Amino acid sequence: MPNAAAYSLEWEDVPASASSAPRMGPIPIVIGVTGHLDLDLRAAGAVLALSDAVRGILREIQKNAPHSPLLILSGLAEGADRFVSKLAMQEFRARVVGVLPLPQDLYEEDFPDSVEEFRTMLDAGARVEMPFLGGSTRDDVKAHGNRRDAQYAEAGAYIVRQSQVLIALWDGGKGGEGGTSYVLDFALSGSLGPFADACSPLDAHNIPPIYRIVTPRVSKKRELDGAPFECQILPCDECTDTIRHHDFLGIGGGTETVTDTVGRRRVKRFLRVINRLDRFNADGLHKREMLSTCAAASSRDLLPDKQCNGLPDTVLRLRRIYGIADALSIHYRTVQRRFLFLLLGCSLAAIGGFEVYAHHIVHKLPVMVLFPVFLVAAYVVYRLVRAWDVQNRYLDYRAFAEGLRVQLFWRLAGIDMEVANEYLIRHRTELDWMREAIRAWNMPLGEPASTGREKSPLHDGDRVKLLSELWVENQKVFFENREHRDERWELGHHRVVSGLFLGSIAIAVFYLVISFLGFPADEKSHLPHVFVFAIGMMPVLAAVVGAYAEVMAFAAQAQRYRFMAEIYHHASEKLKQATVMGDSEHIRSILRELGSVALEENSNWVLLHRDHPLEVMF
Repeated sequence: MPNAAAYSLEWEDVPASASSAPRMGPIPIVIGVTGHLDLDLRAAGAVLALSDAVRGILREIQKNAPHSPLLILSGLAEGADRFVSKLAMQEFRARVVGVLPLPQDLYEEDFPDSVEEFRTMLDAGARVEMPFLGGSTRDDVKAHGNRRDAQYAEAGAYIVRQSQVLIALWDGGKGGEGGTSYVLDFALSGSLGPFADACSPLDAHNIPPIYRIVTPRVSKKRELDGAPFECQILPCDECTDTIRHHDFLGIGGGTETVTDTVGRRRVKRFLRVINRLDRFNADGLHKREMLSTCAAASSRDLLPDKQCNGLPDTVLRLRRIYGIADALSIHYRTVQRRFLFLLLGCSLAAIGGFEVYAHHIVHKLPVMVLFPVFLVAAYVVYRLVRAWDVQNRYLDYRAFAEGLRVQLFWRLAGIDMEVANEYLIRHRTELDWMREAIRAWNMPLGEPASTGREKSPLHDGDRVKLLSELWVENQKVFFENREHRDERWELGHHRVVSGLFLGSIAIAVFYLVISFLGFPADEKSHLPHVFVFAIGMMPVLAAVVGAYAEVMAFAAQAQRYRFMAEIYHHASEKLKQATVMGDSEHIRSILRELGSVALEENSNWVLLHRDHPLEVMF
């Protein structure tokens, strides 16, 4: 059995001798594979034609996500599973996870003539094992029949659920439970069989796009609904809208308008997701030196090294990717703040230069030049912020890190729930890529697959103490500190703005009084111009301070932090009571609900700050 800990989806280091191969980031594009065992490749050129069709799909995916490794989910059975898996491994450096419907020795009985090839491929990658369904035992699934077929159906549903895109080598015919058509029914209908309870019934985003290659079979003679080895997008149901003509992956050029399909809409969502995934990977690769120290520090802050002994490999993988996401979010937060200060500073300098010239304080042409110079500088900063999408990068990576935090602590608590299924449907457009990334990193390699079913109660007292200290207490202190910080900033902002406005009024009144009294009498004096300049600039400065507070959303954040501090304080008290009473099931329910509330707040935090973008300030 391979060592699951060795397969961690970490940064992929390319040896110097292979410098032509691009580096890949940590988050994979997960591609599920299903298809027939008995592919009919006897015709001349059939193998080449099928290879070209599969290769075309993988190339298009890699073209849209060049910094992201490909991860193939496959049953590794004979035929379609191995055909796609081998091609992806050999030509695209893909990693393969074998999804086993049965214990390995029983599964191998279904392909006795190619067991060695199966073991070689399995040892080169990793595995996920399906738990027995409905109280079945090993003896129940030994013989061919309904119980064994149900295990195959479970494996197929798992592949559909975990995949971001599905490749199906299918002749179009209908088969029995656990077969290709059965698996595709899961994908086409959005019904995930044994995994349905873990997902919202309204969550259409659990349904991956399907690239079907029309593939004939040896054992079944039927008319194919398409040319042999033609690539199609499923489902083909027509929608009422029209779109620009695209290539078969839904991208590229063309001016002809064609009827859209459900399949193409799913493809567009898939491309949006993998583009954002790839951006995370690219940012991590470009900031590799910074991440080498900062990410490790972030991982230790979440879960100290001394607490990692004996923890499941899934938890350690989540800890590693949390460190990367947290370090990137801190980096882009710093960049965002710098751009914000530049934007405000340039805006203020432009107006200040204009006012100095206009009020004859320094009535020289070079001073007037400050206005267009700083105005252009402000616009350049604004365009850079937009082009580099600095604020959304910060928000996305912060939210991603917080989602990973919840997933890690749920794993530690033995709570068999996935963050990917907990973000609200109204947040899905913004958080799709994060859900897919967390789902990929939460894959239980070398362990029974997660089905969303509850595991045994949390009886481990040391584990409860660890969860209480590292999650509940730490987050309680964090939100309390942030609440007080933002309240101070909000109060300070109001004081500064009020002071500037009152100062402007006071100077205006003073200037009117001395003007009425005939002071200053010297017409050459610059003092009146200085007074007028100050009267006009102080409200401008107040507006700049207000703009900073608006972007930072101090008032709204203070309210949200206060709410979360109360939630964590309440959870801490309830957890202490449940621990004293020894009520392990209540402990699990507290941690389960706490994670759901934290995810909800995480989503709202992203949307709050996206409503306060960086803009040119005047």
